[in-house]
Amino acid sequence: MSISAEARKFYVGKLAGDHQGVVVEGGTGRDIAVVYDKADTALLASAPELLALLKRINTAFYVDGTAKALKSVMAETKDLIRRAEGCS
Repeated sequence: MSISAEARKFYVGKLAGDHQGVVVEGGTGRDIAVVYDKADTALLASAPELLALLKRINTAFYVDGTAKALKSVMAETKDLIRRAEGCS
């Protein structure tokens, strides 16, 4: 059974090595990816949220078509970009 991207929540886990990281699925605790450059772990962990936000931006622009709808969804991007970059 596949879980939709919107329903998945990933987080950055820890490995023994200083230069590696792991991305873990929040609901199951299942390892999603072993990352050999720790700088990439936050980006990979944010992937489901980034995809969901991109879909909402697409809908706001192409379906809703109002500046208000687009501005509302664009307000979410700043926080998510910071998390994807590994900032808290």
